[in-house]
Amino acid sequence: LLSSGDISDRHGNSARPVLGGEVESILQDATIGPESYTRDDIQREQVIAHYQFNVERMIDIARSVDAKVILVTPQCNLRDFSPFQSEHISGLPAGKAATFASLFQQANQSHAKGRLQDALLAVNHALEIDGRHGDLHFLRGRIYLEMGDLQRAQVALQKALEEDVCAMRILPAMQQIVGQIAAKRNVPNLKFDQLVEQHSEGGIAGAELFVDHVHPTLAGYRLLALNLFDFLRQHQIVVVSDTVASGAVREVTDKIDSRVDRQALGTALRNLSGMLSWAGKQAESERVLQQAATLLGEDAEIYRIRGIEATGRGDIQAAIGFYRQALQVNPSFPEALNNLGVALLNQDAVDEATGLLRKAILVRPGYARAHDNLGRALQRQGNMDVAIKHYEKAIELNLQGAMVHIRLARAYASRGNPEQAIRHFRIAMEIEPSQLETRFSLGTALIDARDDGEALLVFQGIINDHPDMSVALNAAAWLLATGSTSTPDDIGKAMGFAVKAAELTQFQNPVVLDTLATVYAAVGQFEDAASTAHKALRLAKEAHADELASRIRRRLEMFRQSKPFVRNVD
Repeated sequence: LLSSGDISDRHGNSARPVLGGEVESILQDATIGPESYTRDDIQREQVIAHYQFNVERMIDIARSVDAKVILVTPQCNLRDFSPFQSEHISGLPAGKAATFASLFQQANQSHAKGRLQDALLAVNHALEIDGRHGDLHFLRGRIYLEMGDLQRAQVALQKALEEDVCAMRILPAMQQIVGQIAAKRNVPNLKFDQLVEQHSEGGIAGAELFVDHVHPTLAGYRLLALNLFDFLRQHQIVVVSDTVASGAVREVTDKIDSRVDRQALGTALRNLSGMLSWAGKQAESERVLQQAATLLGEDAEIYRIRGIEATGRGDIQAAIGFYRQALQVNPSFPEALNNLGVALLNQDAVDEATGLLRKAILVRPGYARAHDNLGRALQRQGNMDVAIKHYEKAIELNLQGAMVHIRLARAYASRGNPEQAIRHFRIAMEIEPSQLETRFSLGTALIDARDDGEALLVFQGIINDHPDMSVALNAAAWLLATGSTSTPDDIGKAMGFAVKAAELTQFQNPVVLDTLATVYAAVGQFEDAASTAHKALRLAKEAHADELASRIRRRLEMFRQSKPFVRNVD
C-alpha cells in the first residue's frame, strides 16, 4: 500500500511514492478475489514509479559494496492468459453497458463457432462503446491469432494486459524502465522478454514457456538459465572456458532432468489449477489441470477442482459426478464431502447432504465452512436449534464473510429471538454495508423486537439510497400508518410511500395492497380501503397465501365497519 503522501508519477514529477516495508495485497485475503480490484490509474502510475525507484535503489545498494549487477527484463504470458479482472470505463450508461454485453456475447459465440469475421465485427462495435475492457481486447487478440494476423494480435493482447485491472503481470512500462535504467546506469541487461518472443509461437509469449500468468515452464526456466549463464560469461562475471562450460551445462541439465519429481510436479500443477479456478481463470485452470492429470493419474483433488469448475459453469449434475469420483478415490476427503453436500443441498437432496456434511465435520472437526453448510442443511430440515449451534461454531472457528452471520440471524429470528437476530444482522452489515437484503432484514428484526423507531430509521435509510425499492417503501408505510402513536404527518408520509410502492408493483402485490388499504383506512377513506383490501384478498387467494389472506380478511371487515387498523406495539 502506498503511503498517503509523496505522490508522483513515473516521469519524475514531485517526490517519489513510498511503499511500506511489508506490502499487503488484496489477494492475500482468501475471501477476496480479483473481482475486488477496481481501476485506479493514479495508483498504477505510483506503483510504476516505485518500481523504478526500487530497481535504481538495488543498483545503488549493490555498487555500495562493490557487487556486480545485471538486470533481467521480465516477460509474462501474453497469448494464453486473459486479464484477471476487466472493468468498464467510468460512467458508462446502463443502456450502453447492456449493448456492450450483447455484442461481447455475440463475439464469443461467433468465435466459438469459428465465424471469425462476425466475431471481429462484434468486437469492434463493442470497442466503440468501451475501449478499456481488458477481456474484449484479449478476445480480439485471439481472433487475430486465428486469422494469422500476428501483428494485430500482438497489439490487442498487449492492450489486454495493460487494461487488466488486477495487474499481476509485468507491465510494458516496467519492462521499458528496466531497459532505460540499464542504459542510463551502464548495467548489463539480459532481455529475457525478447528471448521468450524468439522461442514462442508467432513471437508472442504463451503457454509453451509459461505455466500460468508469469511462472515459466521447465522449458522456460531452462531457456532463462542457459542464457543467463552465457550472459554472465559474456560479461566476465563468471569466467569458464567454452569446453568446461559446455560439459557443465550438459551435466547440470541431465542432473536436473533426472531429479524432476513427477508426483511433486503434478501436485504443484494441481494446486496452481485450484488457485486459477478460484481466481475465475477457468480456461487457464483447465489447461494446467490437464497437465497435472497426466502426471498424477487418478487424483481426488483433481476431481474436486473439476467439480468446482463445473459448478462455475452452472452444470451441477456434472459437478456432483466429479465430487462422487473424488470420494471414490478418497472417501474421507473433507473438502469433497463438503462440496458434494452443498451441491446436493442445492438440488434439494437435503437428507443426503446432511449426512455428507456431518461426515466432513467428523473427519475434520475444525472445518468452519462445513459447520456453516451443515447449519444450512439442518435449517432446511427445520432443526433450527442444532443449526444455530453449527453457525455459532463456524463463527467461533473464524469463518469469514457476512453470510454466516446473516444465516444465523435468520435462524434466531425464526426461533423468536430478535435480539440475537439484530446483533448478527448488524455484524453482517459491518462486513458488507451495501447489502440491501441484510439492511431490510435488520429492519424486520427490529419490528419483531418492538423497536419501531429504529426499524423506521432503517427503512427510511434504504429509501433514501434506493427510492424505488418497493418492499422498503411498503414497510415504512406500514410502520408509519399503524402505530398507536402515529401522527397525521406520519400517516401523510405513509400514504406517499404506500401509493408509490403500489405503483412500482403495478397494483398486483397483495402485501403492498394490504398496506395501501390500511393507510386509506388511517385517513378515513374507508370505501377506498375496502375496495383495495378486496383486491388484495383476491390476489392472496390466487397465490394460495392462506395466512396472508386470513389477515387481509380480518382487516377488510374492520374497514367495512369504518374502523382503522392499529397495531398493539406495547
